[in-house]
Amino acid sequence: MKRDQTFQILTVIGILSVIMGHVDLDTFPLMNTWFTPYSYHMALFVFISGYFYKEQNAKSGENAVRYTCKKIRTLLFPLFVWNLLYGGLVALLSHRGFQIGQMPTPYNLLIAPFLDGPVFVYNMTGWFVMPLFLVQMLFVWGGLLLRRFLMQRSGQKDPGETDQRTGSWITGGLFILLFAAGMFGVHLAITEQRLVWQLLYTRTSFFAVFFFLGHIYRKNLEKWDKLPHLAYFGIVLFFQFCILYFAKGRLDYVIGGGEQFENGVLLPFVTAVTGIAFYLRLARILAAAVPQSKAVDLVCHHSYSIMMHQFAGFMAVKGMIGLLQKVFHVFADFSIDVMKVNIWYYYFPHNTAAFGVWYILGGLLVPVTIGIVSEKICACVRRLKPGKHG
Repeated sequence: MKRDQTFQILTVIGILSVIMGHVDLDTFPLMNTWFTPYSYHMALFVFISGYFYKEQNAKSGENAVRYTCKKIRTLLFPLFVWNLLYGGLVALLSHRGFQIGQMPTPYNLLIAPFLDGPVFVYNMTGWFVMPLFLVQMLFVWGGLLLRRFLMQRSGQKDPGETDQRTGSWITGGLFILLFAAGMFGVHLAITEQRLVWQLLYTRTSFFAVFFFLGHIYRKNLEKWDKLPHLAYFGIVLFFQFCILYFAKGRLDYVIGGGEQFENGVLLPFVTAVTGIAFYLRLARILAAAVPQSKAVDLVCHHSYSIMMHQFAGFMAVKGMIGLLQKVFHVFADFSIDVMKVNIWYYYFPHNTAAFGVWYILGGLLVPVTIGIVSEKICACVRRLKPGKHG
């Protein structure tokens, strides 16, 4: 099995599902009818992150500190910097008639991105960063504490020597605990308990379930995932059909906003599992049939940037449409005024869904370009640090 290529393709599928969900495209009926993007896409990303989590990170306090510092540097610091820059962009664009995003305030600049999520709208998809960081901290520091507890309890130097039965009980108990916490988070969202910490808790507890599933899949389940493709897809599609029937086709929920959980506390987890299962096997098939691609590598390497800046890409496409309208007098029914006040305004000439490919390209190419430029700037800054020369 081409494990790395499988999960690279799975990452690209996840990114495309997020972009298409935000643009509300119906380009792929299977994706938008059977497996609607909002029913699985964020769970898929966290599953992938959990798959690549290494227990070595929690082997010692030194490892845990190193892992924590790395995640602060690669997750939280970019979130903070981009939030400042997007806040400045909102302030500048407000002088040009744009009314998208809240104006910069100390709270919006310094606190909101870590508690509520970015409020400057152009970077609103950055809400995922803080709950993902908290889940990773839960696993690395919780794993360290569990490891030390098992060492004291058994008297062994390495808790990896714990017998298989005990390990299974621990794994099962942890999953039940995380699953219960996740369902409680969804319950809080359904009952609209708008507490200060509620939204962050709902997001984090939901993420924790799928981070754990990704980790357990690699550690325990992947070796058993050998069912023939026809039987595998038959089972997954049968379960998905049953879900669609009983849910009356309404599977979407918005974990980012903690809303639209119309089918109770359990179904969001079930639909996320079936969506992950379907696309995981599809990615494995594609990995075996498609050669290694530089484009796939590029998208995977800049997945953080794509998640953070895709709306900037959409706006770039709309800006280009507005420019073409002004210069060449085409796209006459495109409304620049609406574009300036509604981030969700997407223009499709003559309602042609195929035009959506430009939004997909914009949502990929602009963020990747931002990511490449950012990396080059960071590389230049590192070279300028004292002691780097001579």
